[in-house]
Amino acid sequence: MTDKLQILDVAVLDVLKVDVGAESLPVLVNSLISEIRSGEARLVEYLNIDDAALLENQAHALKSATLSFGAVKLGDICLRLEDCAKGILNKREAEGLMDEFKKAASQTITAFEGFLEN
Repeated sequence: MTDKLQILDVAVLDVLKVDVGAESLPVLVNSLISEIRSGEARLVEYLNIDDAALLENQAHALKSATLSFGAVKLGDICLRLEDCAKGILNKREAEGLMDEFKKAASQTITAFEGFLEN
């Protein structure tokens, strides 16, 4: 399902640009990029130590942040990781989602950087 979702909904970023100002948006996007990178490391750690509560909290925080910036595919994966932490999916599925997360995180960061260059 996630493969069919777009990486970045640029319309969301265009609205944010109006809301926060063109000069502030790059700062916010770069902050989110940093959060995606550090959040990935935390998700891996929490999955490895089987801490469902921390995994759920981190996935929820990243889901909210990424969707707020139009990162549709990554937000969907975070939602599914959050569900996994709630026991809806098993650990093997969670590990597969982490692989998807890593790929989508890289694609999302590249898309954000491309957006900022324009």
